[in-house]
Amino acid sequence: MVRILGDMRARVQGALAATLIAASAIAMGSCIEATGPSDRLSEPKIVFVSNRDGNDEIYTMNSDGTGVVRITNNAARDTRPVWSPDGNSIAFVSERSGNRDIWIMNADGSGLRNLTQNIAQDDAPSWSPDGSRVLFSSTRFGPAKIFVTNASAGDTTTALTDGFATDSWPTISPDGRFIAFHADRNSTFTDIYVLRNQFQD
Repeated sequence: MVRILGDMRARVQGALAATLIAASAIAMGSCIEATGPSDRLSEPKIVFVSNRDGNDEIYTMNSDGTGVVRITNNAARDTRPVWSPDGNSIAFVSERSGNRDIWIMNADGSGLRNLTQNIAQDDAPSWSPDGSRVLFSSTRFGPAKIFVTNASAGDTTTALTDGFATDSWPTISPDGRFIAFHADRNSTFTDIYVLRNQFQD
């Protein structure tokens, strides 16, 4: 595991800025978190969260801002949407089961599946490059740690980090070799760490 500091950390932070935009939006108090666009679709789309209808729901729109469509409709909060690599699915966080779980749905909002079912708080999903796995952070062992699960079933969930620090916001490198994540392991501040992906595609 590598801790990234100084100029190298700045470069990595820049590279991860698009993926971590949701974290930045929340820190700034924004009601909208956007990811995308998905250039694998016939017409690239952006998926985002808005409370414009009175509750945090997930929407999609064209990359020019037209064609806004609400694709979730639930009294609970639905947040943190991320496109699958092929653009056909969206992983997101929902509180509809009573706590934060990772869910997956088709790009149009159909085919809802509860990927994780745990009393802990599961958050910040991220896809592997081939779409076969979903990384996320979870408090199921205490402070948040990084986990990975099978995207098709969620039946095999493995912890990738341990210890007493808080590890969150996992992101896999495009080549699938490394996982970057936020952690407060050595100070009161959050740094970016990198570990080798043992489930490399």
